[in-house]
Amino acid sequence: MSTRVGIIFALVLFFSALLLLSLEKGATFPVPERKGSALENVRVTHTENGEKSWDLTAARADLGNKMTEAALEDLVLHLKMDNPLRVSGKKGLYRFGDGDMRITEGAVVETADWTLRTNTLHWDSVAGKIRTDEPVTMESSSFRLQGRGLEADTRKEIARVSDVRCTFYSF
Repeated sequence: MSTRVGIIFALVLFFSALLLLSLEKGATFPVPERKGSALENVRVTHTENGEKSWDLTAARADLGNKMTEAALEDLVLHLKMDNPLRVSGKKGLYRFGDGDMRITEGAVVETADWTLRTNTLHWDSVAGKIRTDEPVTMESSSFRLQGRGLEADTRKEIARVSDVRCTFYSF
């Protein structure tokens, strides 16, 4: 089989699996074993009302035996909104059925104005919410905020952090 035919076959298999698995509900969140299919340089795009609302890229996606979720490596999620968000992480888990994504290591959230760092992060694509219970550090050119936990609504573009310590920089 030529390389081109193999690539086309792998893409057809991946998108067929995504379609079938997006219909399945009630998947659990344990990290899939690395015994199933794996894909490299993956890109998933989601549209709402004919417009792209987010896209997800990953260097690698391990689909596991049940193919209900993918363990991701070196992932980047771009959320399209008035003030676009870029969410990245070293490792994560994406559930096909409900669009939930968890970054399980090295989460970074960036906008044009600020950067937030934490270890783990949960993104609910249906509700448009981002959440963590871990310590967070948020920095911009004018402040540095440290706290614990984050609850953010990406549609309303609001966020809440607990136990906050903040340093403001004067110019």
